[in-house]
This record gives sequence, C-alpha cells and structure tokens, in this order.
Amino acid sequence: MVVEAAVVGVVLWGVWRRSGVLRREWDAGSGLRRAAVIGLTASAVAFVVTLALGWATWTMIGWLAGGLCGLALLLGDRPGEP
Repeated sequence: MVVEAAVVGVVLWGVWRRSGVLRREWDAGSGLRRAAVIGLTASAVAFVVTLALGWATWTMIGWLAGGLCGLALLLGDRPGEP
C-alpha cells in the first residue's frame, strides 16, 4: 500500500504541476470544470485510502466517481473552442 500511495502521489504531483493537465484544466475552467478537477483529485486520494483500509465497496465508489469526473473533463467543452 505504501508503494501504491507513492505512485498516486507522484502522479498527482505530475498532473498538478505548473504544466500539468489538471492545472491547465483548473486555470481555464469554470465552476463545473473546477469541480470535476477537485472530484478527480479527491477520488484518487480516496481510492488509495479506502483500498489500504480494506473497504472494497468504498474503493469502487471512489474509482467510479473518479471515472465520472474524468469523463466530464474529457467530454466537456474547452474554453475558447467551438
């Protein structure tokens, strides 16, 4: 679980750094896009925590919530694009 937490930490650092995907989405987004970015980040952390605690149902809920937030970001309109 420590290795998994470290991997998720490195991934989150990479997507939130200045040139990262989530940072760009946050800077260019409106309220709903920012909510999806927060949801995606929180679900990644919740996934690791609930997996470490052995809560299988909550782990799946966190995984599904992250997937829905990711889909909202992928399918949503980008600012400045038609």
